[in-house]
This record gives sequence, structure tokens and C-alpha cells, in this order.
Amino acid sequence: SASSVAYVSIYGVTYDGLTILALSNGSAFSMSGNTAFKSNLTVIYAAFLQIRSDGTSNGTLEISLSDQSRIDLSRNAIWGSTILKATVAYFSLSTRLRAQVTLGGQSAIAVNDNSLSNSSVRLNAVVAHFFTTPSNTDLVSTFISLSLSGQCEFTLSHNAMDNCSATNAYVAFLSPYSGYGPFSHCDIALNESSVGLRGNSLMGSAISSVAIVAQFSPYSIENIYYSSTDVALNNQSTLHLSGNGIGNCTVPVAYVALVGLNRDGSLSSLNVDGSSIVSVEGNRLAVGAAQATLSALLTIGANTSLSGGSRLLVVGNEVVGYGLLVNISHSV
Repeated sequence: SASSVAYVSIYGVTYDGLTILALSNGSAFSMSGNTAFKSNLTVIYAAFLQIRSDGTSNGTLEISLSDQSRIDLSRNAIWGSTILKATVAYFSLSTRLRAQVTLGGQSAIAVNDNSLSNSSVRLNAVVAHFFTTPSNTDLVSTFISLSLSGQCEFTLSHNAMDNCSATNAYVAFLSPYSGYGPFSHCDIALNESSVGLRGNSLMGSAISSVAIVAQFSPYSIENIYYSSTDVALNNQSTLHLSGNGIGNCTVPVAYVALVGLNRDGSLSSLNVDGSSIVSVEGNRLAVGAAQATLSALLTIGANTSLSGGSRLLVVGNEVVGYGLLVNISHSV
């Protein structure tokens, strides 16, 4: 049986495909505390929030949080189940042309304390996923913007997928991206704000393909045109990937605490200024050499700039078995 399984889809129905979700004055949109326990359903979504904007002339999506408002997908769980596909907390934005997410005034997006444990998932297992994507398939330019200012937070923390079997496993995956068009751009700006992927766990599991725990990966699809990704931290902002772990697992390809920008790094940038910090600290990857053919704790494929007393910290991370501990490609 499945108890309180939640699915919500907000779709733009206006002529120009404009969808607006605006929260202010301490308002909240919450999908929390949903549970599916010992279920044998084929597909389970414990908390799935999809906000979509398709339009023939102008597919635009705007999300605005201000004055201590929140979007919260936390404390959802799928326990002890046998499933084809399982998704615990999935926050999806889909737009044809433009998506703009703006947080101000101590607002927050939280995807925390979700669990998919002691289950058997024959295909994909997804826990704590934030994803933006172009919803068109033709070559139309897309623009994705994520802006946090004024002590705002975006967290994917303390999510777990322990003692589970699956083909692919994704835990704490934050991936806004753009693509397809002649000019596609992803822009992430933090001002006196933070993004945190902390304490996420994949322990004692058997994954037959790929396992990813704590990935911050804004990127643009490679195409024959032009795509770019810019990430900027200012005024004591932080990007933390800390205390995440994969341990005692059987998995051929594993990634922990991955910071990855556009695959074509020459068109991407990571600018850290104003005493801001990018920290990859205390993460652990422990899989046997026979199982891990490729593994990583940190990889940055971008032009990276540090100024104004800012720091890039890679401290106290550990690889047991075979793995790549730190990889910073392109220029710093």
C-alpha cells in the first residue's frame, strides 16, 4: 500500500505560456511528511512538484520568494519497498524559453531529510532532486536564472538512500541547466546567501550502474551553437558540499560532492568574491577497487576566479579504494 503519496503539477495555461508562483510575507508551499511504506507499486513519487510553462510565443516561468517565505519538500520517505522506479522528493521546473527563480529577504528552498532506504529499485532511484529543463525539443534559446539575495538558503541536506539496491542512484542532486537553442545560458547568483548539500548518505547499497551523492551541476547542453554557465558568489555567500558519503557499497561508477559546470568549460565561469567560500569538506567515498572504476570527490570544469578574500576549500575528504580525490580543470 502507499500512504499519502503526493503529486502536484502547476501548468501555465495563458496564451503566452506565462506561469508565476509568488510567495511573500512568510508564506510557504510545502510537500512534506509523505510516506510510502512496504509498497510493491511499479512507480512511486512520494513528493513531486512540477511547475511548467510551455507556450507557442513565450514560454516563461517566474518563481519569487520574499520576506521569509519557503518552498519545502522535506521529511518524505519510501521505505522497504520493491519498485521499478522510485522518486522521493523531486522539484522540477520546465520552460520553453525562460525560467527565473528569485529568493530574497531570508527566504528558502529546502529539500531535506528525505529517505529511500531498505528498498529494491529495479531502475532509477531518486532522492532530493532539483531540476530545471527546457521543455521544448526544437532549437529555441533558453535562459535559466537562479538568484538568492539577503540571507537566503537553498539546501539539499541529510537525505539518505541506505541499504538499497538500484540500477542508478541519485541523492541530493541540484542541476539547473539550459540547452538546445542558438544561445542557451544558465546564470546562478548568490549574494549574502548560501547553497548547501550536506550530510547526504548512500551506505551499504548495491548499485549496478551509477551512484551520485551531493552534486551541484549547473550546465548547458553541448550543441553546435553557443551555451554558457555563470556562477557568482558575492558578499559572504557560501557553496557547501560537506559531510556527504558513499560507503560499503557495490557500484561501478560513483561520485561524491561533485561541483561540475558546463561540459565545455571555456564557456563557463565560477566567480567567488567578497569573502565568499566554496567548501568541499569532510566527504567520504569508500568502495572497493574492484567495484569503483571511476570516482570523484571534486571536479570543477570552469574558469574559476577568487577575489576579495574569498576561498576555495577542499579539506578533510577521504577516498578508500580507488578514486579521484580532486580535479580542477581549466584555469583558476
